[in-house]
Amino acid sequence: MRRAWPLLLSLLVGAAVLPSATGADPPPETVVTSALTLWGTSGTGTVSWTISGEPAGLLRSRIIALVDSVLTVPRGFRTAGNATGATETSLGNGVIDIAEAEGYLALLALDLTDLRFRNLRIVSAAPGWAQGLAGTAGGANDTIVLHLEVSVAAAEGSFNQDDVALAGAPHHVFDFLLGDNLADAACPPACVPFLASNGWRVVDPPPPGAFPWAPGRFVWHGNSTAVPWTQSIDVWEPGAYNQTRFSVDGRFPGTLDLRAAPNARLSFEHTGEALHEDNVDLQIREAGTGPWTSLMAIGDLDGDDDIDNVPLNETRRSVFDLAPWAGKVCELALRFGDSSDGRQEGSGLFFRGFRIEHMPEVPGLVRFHHSETVLGAASFSGFRDLSGTSLVRTPAGELLRYEATFSFEAPASHEATFAAFDASENPQVLVLVLVVTGVATHGLGRWQRKRSAARTEVTAEVALPPWRRGLEWTALGGLSVLYVFPLLPGVFLGGTGLAALGALSVMAVFAATHLGLRRSAQPRTAPSPSSTEPGGKALASKGHPAATGSAATPALPPAAAATERTAQGLNSLFIAEDSRAAFAALKGLVSSGLPGCVFSTAFPEKVRREHGLSSGTTVHWISDKGARYQALDPRRIDFEIARALFQFLRDNPRGVVLLDGLEFLAVANDFEHVLRFTKKVLDEASACGATFLATLSPLGLQAEERALLRKEFDRVVQASENAIPAA
Repeated sequence: MRRAWPLLLSLLVGAAVLPSATGADPPPETVVTSALTLWGTSGTGTVSWTISGEPAGLLRSRIIALVDSVLTVPRGFRTAGNATGATETSLGNGVIDIAEAEGYLALLALDLTDLRFRNLRIVSAAPGWAQGLAGTAGGANDTIVLHLEVSVAAAEGSFNQDDVALAGAPHHVFDFLLGDNLADAACPPACVPFLASNGWRVVDPPPPGAFPWAPGRFVWHGNSTAVPWTQSIDVWEPGAYNQTRFSVDGRFPGTLDLRAAPNARLSFEHTGEALHEDNVDLQIREAGTGPWTSLMAIGDLDGDDDIDNVPLNETRRSVFDLAPWAGKVCELALRFGDSSDGRQEGSGLFFRGFRIEHMPEVPGLVRFHHSETVLGAASFSGFRDLSGTSLVRTPAGELLRYEATFSFEAPASHEATFAAFDASENPQVLVLVLVVTGVATHGLGRWQRKRSAARTEVTAEVALPPWRRGLEWTALGGLSVLYVFPLLPGVFLGGTGLAALGALSVMAVFAATHLGLRRSAQPRTAPSPSSTEPGGKALASKGHPAATGSAATPALPPAAAATERTAQGLNSLFIAEDSRAAFAALKGLVSSGLPGCVFSTAFPEKVRREHGLSSGTTVHWISDKGARYQALDPRRIDFEIARALFQFLRDNPRGVVLLDGLEFLAVANDFEHVLRFTKKVLDEASACGATFLATLSPLGLQAEERALLRKEFDRVVQASENAIPAA
C-alpha cells in the first residue's frame, strides 16, 4: 500500500495539469503587439495580432462570408473594388485557401491606411505573414496570428494609450457603410441606395426658412404634376402602387450582401404624411425568392410596419434591424401604396440620409503590448494613470512601453501626452540639467573649501569632509536614475520636477558640507615659541620670532631631526645639508596610511633605494632629460611640475607631498617665481588638508630669500650639524 502512494500522487498531479481529452478552446482574447520607432513625428515598425477563442472563430466566419464568397469586395465596404483573393475554382468552398488568406491580409493592410490609434496614424501598411488562416473553415476557434509592416506619423497632444481601434482592426475590415448620393450632380438619374424611378423622384429642398430643419434634397413618391412641400391634395394618383428598389450603381436594381454583415442596420431621415391608411413600407426579401416582407422600425410609434407620418416642420430618423437576414443576399424596396378609398390627402413622405451600416462587434478581452521608441527631441509626458506604463529616457530619445488588459466595451482611459519638442521634457535639455547640477555641486564645494581657508587662521586645518565626495556622487547618481526612469509608483517625475530635485540636491550637499566644515575644523597644534623637543632643541614655527629673523634658530642634530614626528597637515620646511630628515617625516606619515608623493632632482630608483620608499609612494624626477625619461622640466615649474603636484592633491586630498630641492628650482628659475609657486602649493595643500614638505640647502639662497620662504611655512626644521643664522 505504501508503494502505491507515489503512483496515486502522480496520477492526481497529471490529471490537474494535463488538458482534458476533449480539449478546451483558448480564452477569447485579442493580443495586439506593436513595435514602432519614430524619428520625431514619423517612423516605421510592425504590428501583429494574436486572436484566439471566439474572436478567432468570428473572424474566420467573416472572412469566408466575404473573401470566399465574391471575387471583388462589394460597394459599402471600406475596401470596395479590391480583389478578395478568391478564384473561380475556390469561390464558395467554405474554406479559407492560401490565396484568400493572402487576399484578406492585403485588405487588412489597405484598411489600416489612415487608421488613427493612440497618438499615431498609420500612413501605409504592407502585408507580412499570417498563421492559422489558410486551410481552415468558418467557426473554428484555433488561434490566428497576423503580422504587418507599417509606417506611422505621430500627432502632438493628449491621447489614450488603450485606444481599441487598432485591436479591432482585423474585424473592422468588414465594416459596412452605404449612404446616399442625393447631393451629387449624378443623381438623378444615378441615385443610390434607392432608384429615382417607378413613381419616385428627387426633389429640391423647400425655400430657405420654410422649415426649421437643415435644407437638402429628398426622394419623394409624389407624381410629376404635384408640387412638393406646398401641395397636400392629390399628390399621388388614386390606387397608386409605387415601389423603388435598392441599387448599388444607381441605374439598376441590385442586391445587398449581408453574408459578412450579420448585424447590419438601415436608417433614414424622413418627414411628411400620407393620410387615410395610405402608407409607405420598407420591404426586404432574399434575392430572387418569395414575397416581400415589410420591416418595422425600431421603436415604431404606432406598432405597425408602416413608416410613421411626421409633420413637415420636423424630421425623424427611423432605424431598421437587418440582423434576421444575416448571411443572405437580399433585395430591398421602398413601397408606397394608396388605400383606394378615393382620398389622396397629405404631403406625401420625403426621405434622405440613407445609411446601411454594419460595425462588427468583437467579444473577449484585449491585451495590448505597445512599444514606441522616439529618437531626437520628441518626448512623452502628462501621464494621468500610470497603470501598465513604463518610460525609459536617454539623451538619444525615449522608449514608451504600455501593457494593459481590458474589454473592447470598457477601455481603461490611460492618458498621456506626446510633443515633438517640449523644452521642459526634452531629453537633451534634461541632460544639461544634470550636467549643470553636477558642475554646480562640485564648484560650490571648491568655493566652500577656499572660503573656509580664507576665513580660518593658518593654524587651523582646512579640508572638505571625507564623505563629501560620496554624497556628491550619490546625489548626482540618484538624479541620473530618475532621469532615466521618471515613472515612480503612481507618480511621473517630469522635467520640472527633475530640475527642482537637482536644485534641492545642490543646496543639500552645500548645507551638509558647511556643517561638516564647521564641525571638523580643529586648531593645529603648532609648537609654541617656548616648546622644546627632547634634548632642549626648539622648533621654529610660523609667527615665531626665530622665523621672522629676530633670533637664531637652534639646529637639530640629524639623528634627532630624522626621528622627529611631523604632525599631519603641518606644512614644513627642512633646512639641511641632506634630505634624510624630510624623507623620514614623509615615511612616518605614509606609514600611518596616508598617500605620498615625492618630487626630487635625483633619479626615482635611486631615491627609492636610498630612502627605503614603499612602492605605493609616487616619485617624480625633476630634470631636463625630457619626456623620454618621464622627467619634469625644472624650467616649466608652473606647467609640468604644478600640473603633476596639483593633480596628486586633488586625487588625494589628505596626502603628503615632499619637494626635495627648492634651491635647484631657484637656480632654474628666478627666486620670485619659486616663491609664488611655493605660495600656490601651500594654499592648495591647506585647502585639501594635505601635508607639504620641502627641503632647502642651508647655503642655497641668500639670507633674505630664506627668510621670505620661512614665513610661508607652518614650521621650519633646521637639521644641520651647524646652525645657520636666521635672516
